[in-house]
Amino acid sequence: MRSRPSKIRIALFALVLPLPALLFFPEARCQEVQAPVTLTTANATTTGIAISPDSTDNGTPVTFTATVAPSQGKAAPTGTVGFYFGDYLLGTAPVKDGVASLDFSTVPVPNGTFPITAQYNGDNNYQPSHSGGHNLHIRCDSNSQISLAASPSQIYPGTPVNLQADVQPRQGGPSPTGIVLFFDGNHYLGYASVKGTVANFTVSTRYFPSGTAYFAAVYLGDKIYLPSLSNTSWSYVN
Repeated sequence: MRSRPSKIRIALFALVLPLPALLFFPEARCQEVQAPVTLTTANATTTGIAISPDSTDNGTPVTFTATVAPSQGKAAPTGTVGFYFGDYLLGTAPVKDGVASLDFSTVPVPNGTFPITAQYNGDNNYQPSHSGGHNLHIRCDSNSQISLAASPSQIYPGTPVNLQADVQPRQGGPSPTGIVLFFDGNHYLGYASVKGTVANFTVSTRYFPSGTAYFAAVYLGDKIYLPSLSNTSWSYVN
């Protein structure tokens, strides 16, 4: 007669039966899935800078030109170049055929020497690079000269008189801008804007007394040039 299994054996069998299959197949527990990885290394570049002209008067525009040369690779570098004085960004320009150019106004620049650098910012194919410094020399001659001519020199009361002020820039400097004030002695007559180097103002002599009228002009200056006082010009009122 067969003996019946004991309750203890049944209980042990019940515990073993539902265990996960992973306990018996450890190789299937955890397998790493590795995706293919493609590493792209950008090519190195070198950046140079030129300034034209690199020695000039305050107010004269200059051109910064950066040349970006790849160490290898057939494609021309793209992206942008920033031009700097120290950490201060003066402006940016796009790179075209390996060259970036920026026109810069020297109006706010005082007298002195300023090292300018170029920073190429890189693109998908090329790494960023930084140029050495190129000195920009600025001369600051702010003096202006103004001369005044009144015509005609002999008039009758009521005849208009044309006052022409000529504001001369320094040699090789930019044309002056701003306004010129006109006076009859200490009496203010009006003003006119400087166009080119000339400011014209027409005054009526209707109420001028007989005698010599003495005219003068004052140039008020601009961002580059200092104010200046003209000579005295005159017209004789009959």
